[in-house]
Amino acid sequence: NDGNGSLIASADCKSVPAGGFALFARSDLDTENGGLPVVDAEFSFSLVPAGDIEVRAGAVVLDNVAWTSAGSAVSTQVNPSFLTTTDNDVEANHCQANTPYGNMTNSGTPKAANVCP
Repeated sequence: NDGNGSLIASADCKSVPAGGFALFARSDLDTENGGLPVVDAEFSFSLVPAGDIEVRAGAVVLDNVAWTSAGSAVSTQVNPSFLTTTDNDVEANHCQANTPYGNMTNSGTPKAANVCP
């Protein structure tokens, strides 16, 4: 949320059912994304620095989350006990991802519920 926004444009609707998951990534190539599951849409910005991201339908904000950078090769995620739109912005409600995926060099739970130790 740098004030400019980055539009993920697609000819196909990116519908996500209630309780479902979608995966947005900078690349859908296995060689570049660490072996993520099938990517639903690509974006052109980096999530490494601290920031805020919003998911919108036109002008309506569907969800947003703010974060601070944990550093290179470390993924943080929102603790599944704190998924409200206000709780997910509190840094203390995030945890370090430790579930390996894809080529096993990255950790997280892409396209699935977050898991915190």
